[in-house]
Amino acid sequence: MIPRPADVISKSILLLISDPVVRAVIREILEHHGYQMLPAATLGAAVDTLRGIRPDLLITRSYVDNMPGHEAAVFLRRKHPGMPVLILSGFPDDDRLTNRAVLNDFAMFPKPYSAGELVAVVERTLDRAAEAQSRTAEAGRGPENPARRGV
Repeated sequence: MIPRPADVISKSILLLISDPVVRAVIREILEHHGYQMLPAATLGAAVDTLRGIRPDLLITRSYVDNMPGHEAAVFLRRKHPGMPVLILSGFPDDDRLTNRAVLNDFAMFPKPYSAGELVAVVERTLDRAAEAQSRTAEAGRGPENPARRGV
């Protein structure tokens, strides 16, 4: 078994995928790597899951629950602003989907992919979100006040 980094164990992922087989496979891969998975087959189930929980990442597909995945992600992100989103897409050449993902700052990942590639893109997406959050926090602090240093 592959050792799990301690920081991965605490990461939770809302997995909004309607296909039960795909959802089960992705869940198994990511649980094996230490992620806490919150599976949901429908947008309604995802909304229910979000009550009282703020996942570290939302993973969905280009189409889920009879709607474009980016629309479901936009809806869920309203409940948790800033939640990173990874859209798994079988349509990487669909400019409409790609443009919507870019406009909403969603990461897109084309199928097919291996288990290792999936884990790597999840890690990159989480790292990118953590870096963005850190930059936002630093920007919010503004320049250091010399009076606080006793200067």
